[in-house]
Amino acid sequence: METKSSNYHWLYLIFSCLCASISLLIPFVRMTGTTFMEYLVIAFTGIFAIRILNLLDLKFPDYLLLFAGTFTAITQSFIIMNASIFFIFFVFFGVSAIRQELQHGKVLYTWLAFIVFLLNRMFLLYIYEGFQPLYYQATNDLPNASLIKIGVFLLLSAGILLIDFLLIVLIRHFFQPGLLKISQLEFFYPQIARHFLISSLIIFIIGFIFEYLLLQIPVASDLALSEYLYGMLYEKISVLAALFSAVVIFIQLFILVILLKFSKYRFSIDARRRHEENLTLYSNDLEKNLSEVRGLKHDMKNILFTLSHMIEESGDSELKQYFQNTVNPYFQEELKKNDLYASLQPIEDEQLKAFLYYKFTSAAHSKCQIRFVCQNEIPWHIFSDEIDFLDFVRIIGIFLDNAMEEAVNTEEKEITILLTGRENACEIRIENSIRPQKEVVAGLSDKGLGRGNGLLIADQILKRYPNIILNSYTRNGIFVQSLLIQTLS
Repeated sequence: METKSSNYHWLYLIFSCLCASISLLIPFVRMTGTTFMEYLVIAFTGIFAIRILNLLDLKFPDYLLLFAGTFTAITQSFIIMNASIFFIFFVFFGVSAIRQELQHGKVLYTWLAFIVFLLNRMFLLYIYEGFQPLYYQATNDLPNASLIKIGVFLLLSAGILLIDFLLIVLIRHFFQPGLLKISQLEFFYPQIARHFLISSLIIFIIGFIFEYLLLQIPVASDLALSEYLYGMLYEKISVLAALFSAVVIFIQLFILVILLKFSKYRFSIDARRRHEENLTLYSNDLEKNLSEVRGLKHDMKNILFTLSHMIEESGDSELKQYFQNTVNPYFQEELKKNDLYASLQPIEDEQLKAFLYYKFTSAAHSKCQIRFVCQNEIPWHIFSDEIDFLDFVRIIGIFLDNAMEEAVNTEEKEITILLTGRENACEIRIENSIRPQKEVVAGLSDKGLGRGNGLLIADQILKRYPNIILNSYTRNGIFVQSLLIQTLS
């Protein structure tokens, strides 16, 4: 098996070298030295750019085949300019298919390699056209085979190569994150890459037909008239054809950008859906465990009571101390958490349930007594329709943190959260015990200078929601924060 693979590799290498040699030989014979060198630089830099950008996982024979195909395409005289582009397109996708890059999710990368080559070709042609007058002016008096003339052109080509490679390195540096996003797009949504490839082919075919129709404009029944019209309109037709070819490329780039935006949006939706599914599964597991623990809850209390009585009767002071300081507090805290989560079961919004459970367990650790009550039928949609969930969480989080910080300093250590459903509205009321003569002022805190800005932040957020009313007051040693969310419709 290894021998067959090795033989295939050598045959493929020989075939690639043969193709590259033939593609170089024919233009070398029939072209001038400067034109040949110009096309050689364009083909070489275009292929080398793909290697620098690391778009495709190709081997040396693959790059030789790409060079042979692209060099042949740019040196041959195609009547229709888009035919050359079409040929290069099939060269890239043919080599990519041979190396099985298309099967490995590199359809968009192959297309990008093709576009990079075309853009690099356009850039270098523009550079060469700009430098040609200077070159001919400097070497006009020198004979064709002059070493100085050849050296000037080689020096000019070396400068162009250096500029091009610097640009390619800069592109790699700045566009690497974008290339990664394209790779992720094709990995997660392979059908998008296939649709994009089909749309590219359709656009190329339209360009092919458009350019063919342009070339039919000078055609007349009289041959002499046709030649006259063609000579007069040649430059305009060439400009239109080149412009349309550029438009075809930029349309595809625009489509790719739109697809990236779409994939980012779709990816965020899928990620949110997966998060919600995982949250639901987690919640279901918790509820299942809760049901099991609830069935054992009374048995556990009876076992703990019996165990406590037996330890008291045993007279073992060390065991008694360990049970009272370690075992019993642990089980009491776990039972309290179980009760807290059980009180949150009426909440239908999984994100809100998870957030409140986290805050309640934090409060339980600080030895506060938490009570949560749902009253009436709650319009759960109101939390997503009337306020951004992140803003809601920030406000409630500030109120709960302030409630915990104050309640822990009181004898009662009580915090109550009431969720009350009303007609086209919902009220969230947070109550906590406070110290005697305690005054609550936004911006002031017992924690020191520069603290206590939570209420100011909450007030700034609430200014964006005219449908939400905050009412704060003290009643019988209890501080109350009441948030009324009303529907706008």
